[in-house]
Amino acid sequence: MEQETKDKLEKGAVLARIIQEVLGKPKEHVEEAIAGIVKAIKDQPDIDVQSTKVFPAEENEEGAYLAFAEMEVLFKDLPRLIGFCFDFVPGSVEVVEPTHFDFSVAYLNDIMNDLMVKLHGFSMKTKNLTLENNVLRKRGTELLRNLVILAVGNRERTVEEICGTVGIPADQLRPYIDILVKEGRLAEKEGKLSLLQK
Repeated sequence: MEQETKDKLEKGAVLARIIQEVLGKPKEHVEEAIAGIVKAIKDQPDIDVQSTKVFPAEENEEGAYLAFAEMEVLFKDLPRLIGFCFDFVPGSVEVVEPTHFDFSVAYLNDIMNDLMVKLHGFSMKTKNLTLENNVLRKRGTELLRNLVILAVGNRERTVEEICGTVGIPADQLRPYIDILVKEGRLAEKEGKLSLLQK
């Protein structure tokens, strides 16, 4: 171990072995993704990457590709290591040095409060994504209903004809058609759908 690393460890740095994993398809994308993660880690402040070994992507039983990188990283301090875990979600973390920690309750409180800030940030992001997803679902449903109405137009059409125009399989489109019939927007007679004028 270099003297510079020893000096940093004496000042509160943490040396850890981490494993980052990427699973997906195609192989090229997985290998680009793991390379991108390694670069992003190396670009982080308060992090000194001591060594890196990237393993090529290999196909698993399900036909997906798994690539991983094993890195030895020196973190400025324990809070930086914890923050890194939230930011990059490594597959594995093993603290190499120090072999034990001796810190005050005040230091532990700082770590816990930093952790809570990160958790609250994730909670807010999750809530915002949920709201956005709900809006997108609602707008998507409205769009699909309008597409069905436009596909029927001023003539009688079968479900298969509507599916051909809209580009959605009948089993997925049928629930929307049933709702439009129930609402009185469409009439269905002898397998043909027609638009009811309001």
